[in-house]
Amino acid sequence: MATTKSSGKIVSLDSALAAVKDGMTLGIGGWIFHGQPMALVRGLIRRGVRDLTLVPAPGSVAPDMLIGAGCVKETGCVFISFEHLGLAPNFRRAAQSGAVKVLEMDGPGIAGACAPAPATCPTD
Repeated sequence: MATTKSSGKIVSLDSALAAVKDGMTLGIGGWIFHGQPMALVRGLIRRGVRDLTLVPAPGSVAPDMLIGAGCVKETGCVFISFEHLGLAPNFRRAAQSGAVKVLEMDGPGIAGACAPAPATCPTD
């Protein structure tokens, strides 16, 4: 059986962190309390990244920590909540005070916004 090399899409945490710059749009995965990219989030907070536009999958702790640390200027999200415990506290405070601009989206809206540019219909 022949072995194949990886496609090179998996990078070290340091490489992933180095790619994120102030003012970027950042999508993060996970689902509510599961699969949140906590090592990435803690690294971004330590680096002091600012003015991110955050597009999380339905999230909880990870986006809430980024918002609470002052890394996020706006978010396009379905929700950021702690489920039966209510809205995530940093998200709630930032949304109510206007410190973070919130664009409420549904799941298909986020999926469409994340589609690659070549998938869009050309105009004549």
